[in-house]
Formats: sequence, C-alpha cells, structure tokens
Amino acid sequence: MKKRFLLHERNEIACWFQVEKFRADGSITYLSPWFKNTILDVGLDALVNYPLSTSEAGAGGILQYANVGTDSTAPSTSQTGLLSFLASTRTDYGDVTTGYQTSGPVFKWIQKIYEFSVGSCTGNLTEVGLSRDSNSNYFNRQLFRDSNGDPTTITVLSDEGLRVTARVYLYSDINLDETVAGSFLLNSETTINTTREITNNFWTNAGIYGIIALNKTPSIRITTSGTAFDGGTGGSVTPQSYVSGSFYRDYEAYWAAGNFVGDIASVLFYCYHADHDAGGYQAPLTAFRLDPVISLADTQEFYITLRREWGRYAA
Repeated sequence: MKKRFLLHERNEIACWFQVEKFRADGSITYLSPWFKNTILDVGLDALVNYPLSTSEAGAGGILQYANVGTDSTAPSTSQTGLLSFLASTRTDYGDVTTGYQTSGPVFKWIQKIYEFSVGSCTGNLTEVGLSRDSNSNYFNRQLFRDSNGDPTTITVLSDEGLRVTARVYLYSDINLDETVAGSFLLNSETTINTTREITNNFWTNAGIYGIIALNKTPSIRITTSGTAFDGGTGGSVTPQSYVSGSFYRDYEAYWAAGNFVGDIASVLFYCYHADHDAGGYQAPLTAFRLDPVISLADTQEFYITLRREWGRYAA
C-alpha cells in the first residue's frame, strides 16, 4: 500500500540596476537612478541547473557577466538576450555583497559591481543584461532608465568607462515568523491540514551560498513531533523532469515499507552546501507541520513530493 503527500513552496525573484560613467582619474561623470530589470523566461528556466549567484565551486553562476548594447526595443520576457550586443565584462569592482530582510517582505539579496574599463564600451548605450557567459545564456534584459523611469541613452566617450551595479533579490512568499494553513492532496482522494513556515537560519544567513538553493536538490527529514528542526528520519529525494517554461520542479522523497513506522507530525526540507566558505553547513528551507498526523504502518510505502516554484517578483 502506498501513501502520497504533496507539499508546495514558492519563491520570487527581482533584480535592479544602477550604472555610472567614470574617467581614469576616478571622477564620476554620470550616475543613473536604480531601475528594475526584466527577468527573461530563459533566465528563469536556467535556475533549474545553475545557481542564482556570481559563481559556485563546480558550477558557474548565472550572474557572471554584464553585457551592454545599442538596441532600444522594449524588453519582453520572451527575448533571449540583448538585441544589439556591444560589449561584455566579467571584471569585478569591489567585493560581492549580500544581505537579507526578515519582515515585510522577507528576502535575501546579492550585489555585484561589474566594470567596463575606459574605452571598452564606447558608444550610445541603451540596453543592459546579466548572463552566465559573454553575450550568451542570459538572465535578464532592460533598457537604461532615467529618473522618470523612461528609456534613455547613455553616451560613453572614449575617455570614459562604465560600472554596472546589479542587486538580485530572492523573496519568500511568506514571512519569517508566519505560518500558512492549507490542505494538501493525500492518496489522490483525501486532504490533510498543514501549516508551513520558513526557517530562520536559512533566511538570516547572508553568505553567498544562501541564495542559490533553487538549483539544489533538497534533502528531507520527517519527525514524529511538531518540531521539524532536530533529528528525524531522512528519505531519498529524486528530482523530477523539468518542463521549460513551467518555472517549477517537483522533488519526490520515498520511504520503502517498514523504513518509517509511526505518526508523521512534521516535514523539513533543507539543502547542504559542501562548498560553503565555512566548510559546509545545512540550510533549512521550509518546514511543514501536519494536523492530523499521518500514520504509517510497517506495510506502507510513503511518498512526499515537494513542488518548488519560482517566478518574477510582482511588486
């Protein structure tokens, strides 16, 4: 006999740009306001396989390059990159920085400054985007904007360079101290009540690797108590096939008959980052508390499917 349980979480993403022109003597000749970019469909698709960061050991992050171009066509989510590419850079100006906010709304952010050296992107620039490779595998695209939010042209002279500051946000769909009630499908015919909460030490860890969890296969624990943060019994988790344009992926955990016998009161999903600069740590993501509990006999197989969904931040 089999028991199946479906859980769901959603994250939303936004990115903002600010650009400045400079001369070799360090003087600033232009500073733009912050303006929001358009995250492309191909960028959302890429998050299945690549980290939402500048880099990661063993896998290049999706935010490695800044690209500029000269086309003034309005951005669209169906575009795949800049429409008239001029130049790209992977040069850092300063360190990558990160941070978080734990209320109204909850988010983590990562910021990087890219520098085009003096004379490397001369011309009338109109568009900008980030990508995993130079002018390839884009994450986003936007036209340069003025203080009124209207498209504008930035003319970079031969004695000027350009810096692009990009800040990417990963938003939770619930607050850090909030629980959300819901009913989820069990055995394709009955429902069970649950509350969901996000865990504190993932969202308050400001390290670079705290923001890349979308492309990670999560681990799972189930416990017999209402507290899902300590102990528990783990199950094997298998990522399911991803369909381009769907912007969600299912991960199925499985326990063979007899592997867990008793009442399941809570479920915890977490990621383990062995390449973290602190030597590796567990980052809990989402906890689900079940009411009533799910009771498993020694003859029952148990499946839990976590649907991890992501999209553009609407606000």
